[in-house]
Amino acid sequence: MHNNHDDENQSAEEGRTGRRFVDAPPIDMAHLTRHTLGDEGIAHEVLSLFLLEVESARKLLPECNEKELLEIAHRIKGGARAVGAFVLADIAADIEDAPQDRSLVDEFLDMAEKVELYVDAISTDRRRATG
Repeated sequence: MHNNHDDENQSAEEGRTGRRFVDAPPIDMAHLTRHTLGDEGIAHEVLSLFLLEVESARKLLPECNEKELLEIAHRIKGGARAVGAFVLADIAADIEDAPQDRSLVDEFLDMAEKVELYVDAISTDRRRATG
């Protein structure tokens, strides 16, 4: 007997796994540039505010209950999409869909660290370029 629910679960799992192996920067800077109308000052401010949210989430997620987890994931998902951190947004969406799967929290924490390191690296590069 063929079960459509099994196909949906398999597709969701393949989607979750597949998108994580895309060799792309943690933040789509072209998206952020469009979103901030090319204003580097605004882009920097938006990223700074987003990183504060990510830092807070990284501290809270390991110990929070399911309700708090859903709230944090929802908040981060929106902010991540706004700045172009699409993989992080997708992981947050996965957490919303399966808050009982604590392995997603580990994935989130790993990707959040990559986002933070990437932003730090591009900020350092820009400071060097402007002297």
